[in-house]
Amino acid sequence: MAPPPRASGDGFAPSEAALAAALDAAEDIWFHDERAATTDDRLGGWRRAGAGAGAASPPPRARIRATNGGDSTNADTPKKTSHHPSSSSWTPWRALCDVAEAPYFRWYAGAKTNACFNALDRHLADGRGDDVALTCVPEDGAGETYSVTRRELLGAVVRAAKALKETHGLKARDRVLFHAPTDATHVVYMLACARLGVTYSATAVDSVTDVLSSRAADLTPRVAIAPDARATHGGVAVDCAEKLRDALATQHSADAAGGGRCKVVTVAPWRASAPHVASYLAMSDADALRAAFTACPCVPVETDHPLFVSYTSGSTGKPKGVVHGHGGYVAGVKQSMKVVFETTEGEGCDGVSGRGGGILTVGSAGWITGQSYMVWAPLCAGVRSVMMLGSPVYPTPLRTAQTVAREKCTLLKTGSAVIRQLMTDPGNAAKLDAIDTSSLRYATFCAEPVSVEVHEYAHRHITKKFINSYWATEHGGMVFSRNTTSGGADKPIAPDARTWPLPWVKVALDEETSDVVIAGPYPSLALTVFGDPESVNDPKWRGDLARYQKTYWPKNGGGFVQGDIARVAGKDGGFTFHGRSDEVINVNGNRVGTEQIERCLWDVETTETGSGESGQGGGAGAGGDADATTYRVKDCCVVGAPDFVKGTAPVAFVVFERRGGGGKKSKRGGGAASKAASRGPDLAAFKLAAATAVTDRVGAYAAPDHVFAVDALPKTITNKTSRKTLQLLLAGDDAPDGSLAKKETLPPIAAMVADWRLTGASTSHAINLRRYWNAFTFSDHNVLGKPIVPGAGWLCVLANEMKTEKLADVSFMRGVHDARADVRVVKRRRTMQATVGDDVVLKASVVAGEATPRAIGPTLFARSENARPAAAAAAADEAMDTGSDGSDRSDGEKESSDDASDPDPDRDRDRDRDDPVITEDATHAQHYRRCGALKLNYGGAYRAVSKVEWSGHVFRADVDGTHLAAVLDAGLQVACAAVRGNTFIPVGVGEFHITEGVDAWKPGGKCVAHGEITEQHNEFLIADLRYERLVVGASAGGAGGSKKRKSASSAASSSPGYKTFAAMSRVRFARVEGTKPRLQPAAARHAPPPTGAAQILDPKTALDRLRHLTPEQREDAIRAVVRGVVVDLTDVEPDFDKTVFDNGMHSLNAVELLTRVNDALGTGVTSKLVVVDAPMSHFVTAVAQHAAEYEAPKEGEESLPFPNVDYDNLNEIVRRRLAGKTVGKTPYVFLAKFMAYNWWRKSFQFFRIGGLNLFLNPPKKIDLGIEVRMDRRVEFRDLDMNQHYTVEMIVGRSVDGVEQLMLMSGLTLVELYYKRNLFAAKIQSTFHKELAHNDRYTIHTKITRVAGSLMDIRVAFLDADETLCFEILWTILIVLDSNERILLDWENVDLMEGRTLTAGPGKNRVEAPATPKSPGPGGGGSLLGSALPPFLGGERSKTIAEAAGTTKSSKKKTKKKR
Repeated sequence: MAPPPRASGDGFAPSEAALAAALDAAEDIWFHDERAATTDDRLGGWRRAGAGAGAASPPPRARIRATNGGDSTNADTPKKTSHHPSSSSWTPWRALCDVAEAPYFRWYAGAKTNACFNALDRHLADGRGDDVALTCVPEDGAGETYSVTRRELLGAVVRAAKALKETHGLKARDRVLFHAPTDATHVVYMLACARLGVTYSATAVDSVTDVLSSRAADLTPRVAIAPDARATHGGVAVDCAEKLRDALATQHSADAAGGGRCKVVTVAPWRASAPHVASYLAMSDADALRAAFTACPCVPVETDHPLFVSYTSGSTGKPKGVVHGHGGYVAGVKQSMKVVFETTEGEGCDGVSGRGGGILTVGSAGWITGQSYMVWAPLCAGVRSVMMLGSPVYPTPLRTAQTVAREKCTLLKTGSAVIRQLMTDPGNAAKLDAIDTSSLRYATFCAEPVSVEVHEYAHRHITKKFINSYWATEHGGMVFSRNTTSGGADKPIAPDARTWPLPWVKVALDEETSDVVIAGPYPSLALTVFGDPESVNDPKWRGDLARYQKTYWPKNGGGFVQGDIARVAGKDGGFTFHGRSDEVINVNGNRVGTEQIERCLWDVETTETGSGESGQGGGAGAGGDADATTYRVKDCCVVGAPDFVKGTAPVAFVVFERRGGGGKKSKRGGGAASKAASRGPDLAAFKLAAATAVTDRVGAYAAPDHVFAVDALPKTITNKTSRKTLQLLLAGDDAPDGSLAKKETLPPIAAMVADWRLTGASTSHAINLRRYWNAFTFSDHNVLGKPIVPGAGWLCVLANEMKTEKLADVSFMRGVHDARADVRVVKRRRTMQATVGDDVVLKASVVAGEATPRAIGPTLFARSENARPAAAAAAADEAMDTGSDGSDRSDGEKESSDDASDPDPDRDRDRDRDDPVITEDATHAQHYRRCGALKLNYGGAYRAVSKVEWSGHVFRADVDGTHLAAVLDAGLQVACAAVRGNTFIPVGVGEFHITEGVDAWKPGGKCVAHGEITEQHNEFLIADLRYERLVVGASAGGAGGSKKRKSASSAASSSPGYKTFAAMSRVRFARVEGTKPRLQPAAARHAPPPTGAAQILDPKTALDRLRHLTPEQREDAIRAVVRGVVVDLTDVEPDFDKTVFDNGMHSLNAVELLTRVNDALGTGVTSKLVVVDAPMSHFVTAVAQHAAEYEAPKEGEESLPFPNVDYDNLNEIVRRRLAGKTVGKTPYVFLAKFMAYNWWRKSFQFFRIGGLNLFLNPPKKIDLGIEVRMDRRVEFRDLDMNQHYTVEMIVGRSVDGVEQLMLMSGLTLVELYYKRNLFAAKIQSTFHKELAHNDRYTIHTKITRVAGSLMDIRVAFLDADETLCFEILWTILIVLDSNERILLDWENVDLMEGRTLTAGPGKNRVEAPATPKSPGPGGGGSLLGSALPPFLGGERSKTIAEAAGTTKSSKKKTKKKR
C-alpha cells in the first residue's frame, strides 16, 4: 500500500475519483436557479444539474475540467454557465470542491440547494408521488404496521414546516433538538427543519437525561421536539417529553442564540386520516407541488449550510457534534446507495402489489446510521425505507430477520451487535434458517468491527450476500464496502470480514500506527465540528474548525485520520479492520486487535468456584458433571492496560452467564438464598483456559493478564462498549460517566480496577520529589551530617503516590539527599521499588483494603489516663491508677486487661517488674540533646517531640503535628535513640497503615505516638508504633474507641479523646555505630524471631536468621516467602503438592522465583537444587537444606562474574566445540562449518565483527565479564528526521556489538554446539543525547545480568568525547528445542549428552530421563528443564538480527527471509 500523504497539503486535495463521483451524483441532484425562479416556472426555479436529456456524457476527467474552468479545486475561476430553463445542460456551481479553507471543504461551491427538495419534492416532480416512502413496523403489541407515500409525506412536512415557521418563529440556521422514536412523525419534522434551513440534532429514545442536557448545552436549540404520547422501546413505555423537560431544567441547558430559553414542543403521532395528509393524497403530483410551494416552499441554502448535527457515541471520549450539510452529504449518501447497493428509483415503493423491496436499517435517527440509511439515503435515492420502531432485539433477536421476511426487504443494514446477540443462543441458528430472507440482494454491517466468526454466521444463516462495511459519524456514509470493481450481485462474497474502499475514497495506511488515512476529501465527509453557537447565523460560520482539524487532520494536510486500525488483506486491495486505535494494543511490540482476543474468550466456559475444571467449547471440562453449574461468556471487552514490562497488557472484562444442570440458564435475581448459593465463576480456571485458547489462535503474547468478572459493561446509549472509560480506569484516571447509558455500572468496576492497580498491575511512573521535599521540609531532617529523606517521609510519599492505605515489607535501601533526584517507582503486581538512577532506594509491597491501625501497637499507655489531652498535662504527676515511672499496675487495671481478652494479660506487668528501663523519660530539650549526641540532628518541623515517657520497653511520645511526615518520624526518633550510646536508623517496616492521606492532613493539633520495642538484638531493634490525633470535642473513649478491645486481633485501641490514624508494625532499626545494645527484653530472649520478619531484612541478616531457626521453622519461613512470590507472579494461591508449572508458572516465572527467593533469603539457590517435575514442597525442603549449609561468597572472593552461572558445563561445551564435536554428531572440519553457518547471516558482518580472528584465535573458555569495544567507529550518514527510523538504524548496528561480544566471550561456540541462535526476547532503547549527522560513534558492549534462561546485553554508543548518546538493552535467550520448548538454563546447562535435537513434532523426540536425579549441589534435574506450556513457546522467537529488522519499512521486508 502506498504511504499516506505527507504534511505537504496534498491530503487537502480531492482525488479525481472523488470529483468524478461528486459530478456523477450531481447529475441527479436538484439545485435552485435564481434566474429561473423569477420567471413563470412551475417548479419555483428548482432544476437538475448535469447533462440534459439525450445528451451524451463526456468522460469523467473532461467533465471535471469543464465544470471547474479547468481546475477541479479552483474556487476563484468563474465559469460560463447558462441559467436559462430550456438549456440542455446547466452547471450551478463555480467550483466542484472549494478547498480554500481546508479542511473545511465546500462541495458544489456557489450553488444553492435543499436536502428536503431532493428527498421529497423532486420525486413528485418526476411523477412518483404514489410511491411508498416509509414503512413503520412497531414492536409487538405497540400498534399496527403502516406505510406513508411520498405525497402524503409532503403534505405532512409542509404543514409541520409552516407551524415551525409561523407558530414558533424558526428561521434558517436556528437549531432544533429532537428526542423521539424514529417513526414517520420524526421523519416529518426532520424534513420540515431541512425545508426551512433549520439545523437539527436527534437523540435516541433510550438516551439518559444527562446526555440530553449535554446536547442542549452544546447545541443551544430554540425548540426541542418530543411526541405527546409515550414511546415504546424494548417493551417499556418511555415519556420522551418528560425526559426532555427534565434535561432542559438542569444547569447544563443554555439560552438559545435568539435570546429565549429552549421550549419543548410536543407533536401528535402519525395519522393517515389527518386532513393535511388526506388532502394531499387526493391531489395529483403537480397540484401537490403547487400547493406545497404556495404554503411553505423549500428555502434555497448554500451547499455547506448545516443540515444536522450528529454526535459521536462518546466511546473514545467526549462526544463531538459532527456537522453535515445540504450539498455534499446528500450527494455522497445517494451515490453510495447506487454504487454499493445498486438501487434504482422506485425500489420497494409499489405498495399496492405488495412485492416488497426496500432497505431495512437497524438503527435510530439519533445516530448517523439512522440519519443516513433510514432517512436521507433511501429518500433521496427513491427507495422505500423500512423502519423498525423500538428495540431491534425485542421481544426476540430474530425480529430483524422476521421483518426482512415479512416486508420482503431487498437491502439490510445492521450492526454486528445484533448478530452477536443471535449467536449467544445456539438454537437461533435453526430458527434463522427457517425464516425466508431470500429477498435480500445485499446485507451489510455497520458500526463496530466485525470478526470472521460473526461474518460467517450472518453469511450462513441470513444471506450469502452479507457485506462488511466500514464508516463512522464523521464519514457521513459508507467509505468501505464490497469490491465494486469485481462485479455486482452475481459476484460471490466471501465471509472473511474483508472490505474495500469505495471508488471515490483514496486510502493509505500510516506506516507507524497502521491508522487508516483517507488522502483527501469526498462529498459526504463532515464539514466541521459544532461550536461557536453565538456566530452560527453568520454565513462565514465554520464551527469549531480548530478542533476538527486537530482531531481528524493531525498532519495538517496529511489526510483524514479517524483513528481506526486496519491491515491490507489480499492482493485485490481488500482491508481487514481491527477497530479503533484504542481497540488495537501493542504487547511487547506485537500489535493485536482486542476483538481477536475477545473472539477467543467467547468459546471459553468455566465452572463454579471450587467445583471442578474449566474447559472450552460448551463444557465444564472433560468428564465433568453434566448437572454441574457452569458459567459462559455473555459479554466481554478486552482493553490494554499500561504495563512497564510489556508496554501494554491485555485485560479482559467479562460478564458471565450462569447455567444450571443440562446447560439451562439460571434465573437471575432468584432471591437472597439463590445469590448466597452461587459462589461465582472460577476466575483462575477461566484465565488459564482463556490463555490456552488465545495462545492457540492468536499467540502467547495476547493472553489476558487479568480477568475482571463484572455484572455489566459500561455501554453508551448506542450499546457500544465504552472502551475509553475502561482505559481511563486502568490508567488510574477518573472516568467520566456522562456518555454512559447506565451510570450505575461504573462504580463497581472502578472499585475492582482500583484494587487491581494496587496489587495486580505492573506500572511505572516518576515521582516529583521536589514537591514532597518542600511540603515535608526534608532539609530539616539530618542524619550523620546530611539531609536525607526520612523513612516516615517515604511512607507518606508511597502511600500518596500509590493511592493506598496499606504498605508491607518496606525496605529502605539507600538514602536520598537531593530534592532534584530523579525518582522512579516501578511496581510489578504487589511489589514495587523506587530507584534513583541505577540505585534502588527502597522496596515495598502494596496491600489492598482499608487500613486498620488500631490493631497495631502497645496498649499500656492507651489504657492509662496519661493519654488525656494536653490541657490536663499539669496534673500528670498526681497519684493515678497508672503512672509513667514503671510502678506496678493497679488491680483495677489488671481486671480491665483481663476483661479485654488479652492473649497475654500479664505481659505488660511482668515486663515492668522484671526488665529495667531502656532509657529514661525525656522532655523536648532532653530528647533532642540525646539525638544530637547520636548524630541525629533534627530541625524545624522534625523537632516535634514534646515529651517522652517510658515504661519498660513501651513508650509514649507527645507530638506537635506540624505535617504528616514529621509526626510519623517523631515516633521513629524515639526508637532510634532508645538505647544509650547507640545510633539506630529505620531500615524497614513490616506493615504500614494510614487512614489520613497527605492531601487530607491538616497541620497543627496534638498527636501521640505509642511504641514498643518488641525485639532487641546485637545489630537491630524491632518495634511497633501507633499514632493518634486529638479529636476536638471528643469525649473520653469516644473518638478513640472503647477501652475494651473487641478481640485478640484488635490488640490496641486509641487513647481517650484521640483517634488512631496510622500505625507501623515490625519496624526494623539497624545500628549505625557504638557498642551493641546493653539490654534485651525478656520477650526477645525467650521467643524465637517471627518468620515474617525475615522478608524485610537484608539478605545477609535474613540468612543468619534462617540458620538459627529449627528445621521446621526454617521450612515454614521459606514456604511463606515462596508462597508470596508465586501469588505475586500468578495471582493464584499455590498448591505445594503440585509442581511449579502446575501452579500456573512458566519457565521465565521460575527464573524470577529463584531470583526473588535469593534476594529475600540471602541464599544462592540455583535450578540444580530442584527435581524435575517435583512438587513445590520438595523445592522448599531443598532450599531449607541449602540455607543451612550455604556460605555466601565474601567480598573479593568472587573471581568470576555472575557466580550463579554453570561455568563448568559451559566450558565443557567450549572444549567439545573446539574439538569439532556437536550434539549427537561426529566431528568434522571446524572452519568449513563455521563459515557455512555464518554465510547466510551475512558474510560481510562476519569479517566486520571479527569472525576471522575467532577462527585464528578462538576463546578457550566462556568469559561473561568481558567488555567489548569495537575498533571501527560507526557512522550514520542517512539519518531520517523521524526518530523511528533513527532507532531502527541504531538497533541494526547494535547487532554488530552483540555478535562481537558473543564471539569474544565464547557464546558463539554455545550456539554452534546446539545449532540454535540466541533469540531476542525483549529490546529496550534509550536516547541520552541527540545523534549528529556524519559523527562517528564507538560501540561498547557488555553483559549486565544473567538469570535462569535470560541474559541482558547492554550496547552503548559513545561519541568522540566518550559521552553516552544511545544505549540498547537486549534480553536474549536460546531455545534448544522449539517443539519441546526447552530453554537453555545458564545456571544449569544441559549438555544434551549425545541426544539429537528434534526436527519436528513426533520425529526423534527427546525423552525425559526415566528417573530424576536427587537434588543437591552436585547435580539434579532442572526446574527450567520441564517443557514450557504452549502459551510461552508456541511460536518461533525472533533472532537478534530479525528483531533489529522489525522496525524496517514494508518495502525492505518483502524479500527478507528468516
